[in-house]
Amino acid sequence: MAFRMAGLKRRKSGAWGSRKTIPEEVRPDYQALYGKHCEELFYAPASCPPQRAKVLHSEWEAEIDSRIAALRAKQRGEARDLTQREAHALAGEWYRWYVSQHEDNPGQLGHWAKLREVLFLLLEDAAGDPETGEIDLEDPEVREEVYPRLADEAKIAQFLTGKGEALTPPAMGLFLDALLGEFLEATDLLQRRAKGDYAPDQHLGSLPEYRKAAPRSAVPRPGKTAMQLFEDYISASNLAAGSVVRWRVVFTTLDKHLAGRDFDALSDDEAQRWVAALVTRKRSPFTVMTVWVTALKAVGKWAVKQRLIARNPFADCSVSVPKKTRHRETKAFSTEEIRLILTSASAIKNTRRPAMAARRWVPWICAYSGARAGEITQLRGQDVVERDGIGALRITPEAGSVKTRVARTVPLHEHLIAQGFLDFVNAKVGAMMEAIKARNLQDSTTIVLSAKHGQSPDTPSALTRIPDGPIIEGLDEAWEAAHPEATEPLVAFSIDDDGMLIWLHDRSPEALAFAKQYLLAHDGTGNDINGAPKPYTSSGLSKLYAGTEAAEYFGTSVTDPRVPDLFGIAQYGSVYTGKQGKIAEHGGANPQDREVPLVVSGGPVEAGAVRSQLVETTQIAPTILRLLGLDPGALEAVQIEGTEELDVR
Repeated sequence: MAFRMAGLKRRKSGAWGSRKTIPEEVRPDYQALYGKHCEELFYAPASCPPQRAKVLHSEWEAEIDSRIAALRAKQRGEARDLTQREAHALAGEWYRWYVSQHEDNPGQLGHWAKLREVLFLLLEDAAGDPETGEIDLEDPEVREEVYPRLADEAKIAQFLTGKGEALTPPAMGLFLDALLGEFLEATDLLQRRAKGDYAPDQHLGSLPEYRKAAPRSAVPRPGKTAMQLFEDYISASNLAAGSVVRWRVVFTTLDKHLAGRDFDALSDDEAQRWVAALVTRKRSPFTVMTVWVTALKAVGKWAVKQRLIARNPFADCSVSVPKKTRHRETKAFSTEEIRLILTSASAIKNTRRPAMAARRWVPWICAYSGARAGEITQLRGQDVVERDGIGALRITPEAGSVKTRVARTVPLHEHLIAQGFLDFVNAKVGAMMEAIKARNLQDSTTIVLSAKHGQSPDTPSALTRIPDGPIIEGLDEAWEAAHPEATEPLVAFSIDDDGMLIWLHDRSPEALAFAKQYLLAHDGTGNDINGAPKPYTSSGLSKLYAGTEAAEYFGTSVTDPRVPDLFGIAQYGSVYTGKQGKIAEHGGANPQDREVPLVVSGGPVEAGAVRSQLVETTQIAPTILRLLGLDPGALEAVQIEGTEELDVR
């Protein structure tokens, strides 16, 4: 799977670009304010010098970070009060911000005059004296009826988020009181600018200086113990299962030392003394640094960033790790050592015990696959697969920790097969049936065997690996060349496996037609199963749906944000990847992706019966419930979709 993400880089056209992902927890609020859901894009023209592009990118990134921080602060209930002076200073900062957005291109004079007229009409209606016409700005109805309209027109939420400000309700009231006058001043200035009057703005000299203060929590922050922080960190991160086990003892031990105190109650000196005392005859300085201190620094840094604690007392903690005396030139095994390990593994005959099975097969599989020992010991029966008669191992994060956390498929060496590895695997799968028979449960047990998806292609010679990055970049560059006024790349997001799903920034019919034409006309060179060059046509696609066509394919409307603007069905054998390790993929619409076998055996199932009709894996769940004597109709999905049970009786 390929997700398009990048730092600041220069395109072939010379333009500068970058992407920044919006955290999931703030996406709804961010989209409501700024119109962007998943990510923000940076763009600078080709004429921009490198140093200037870096400065602009840094300022842009700081602005996005500030918006995100403000939204998170708002979600946590953090806010600050304002003095009257601070309220006027913040309103003055809004004045500068608002005017800067419109001053160079103020538009029509009538627009600003109309805004002022509408505002005065609202004020008169809410708090005007019918006889004198005077307006009482302290009338409560001004805040109730006028301020919401004022806040919307002045884009207050966007301004405050951009400044990283979160205000308490009383502070918001003071701010809007001050903003009313600044809004009238701003519209008056923009009227003059619309008439061509660009005389210096005298009002700027009357504005107090704005200084952002550190936010104070509207609700006292509850304390956090070491284990509470660690559990929160596990939920928020992708910490590997092995690391969770190793790190847990760090935080349970720390909590015992803290004796009920919060994580950040430690002084820096106490934290350093505690870390230094961890070194014992049984616990080396290397272990303390690589496990204990690493865990404390990582969780503490994350907790500070999330505003769960005020400071991380372990930020600067360390212990001295003596250099080891090395008696080997390299860490690699010598030829004699390799021969000894593999010969010893081959000598093991009884592999019924898991430990002996690991000693027998893991060294040989590692030698032929280059995989880590941990990646091999966590393999499941379903991870041993076959591709057009070629045995292979599916090394996937679904089974456990995997290097780079990316799944890969590794062909089985013929010597492993000759040694009987596949026979060993089949015997282990059969061991489940033997265990069922040993408990006399074979007559009352039903086994369902299937797969959640297939893989394509199943014929290695049909494989065409296609690097999708250059295709998407080429589309962006072609659009930029044809539309130099565009401020964003055409492609907003794409996911490409053995199908292509693309979301665009510009969703107009013109942009959809442009992208479709480009992709279907794009030819290039990928590589085959052996890594040799292999040409492809039409971006590797056999069919491409755009706009309404894509929505209709998925059975929904174009207003559904989940539907891509373009959906491409790959030619058989096309796999999108920038590397040469993949031999198949899934996620597309090829029959091999979607059609998997389904075998039901035992219990009431007729032995040897074959059902030729097509079924779906969604039917497995209600079938299991029925076999257990439960009501499948109790499942919400069955109620909504009308899913039928499998015909197994």
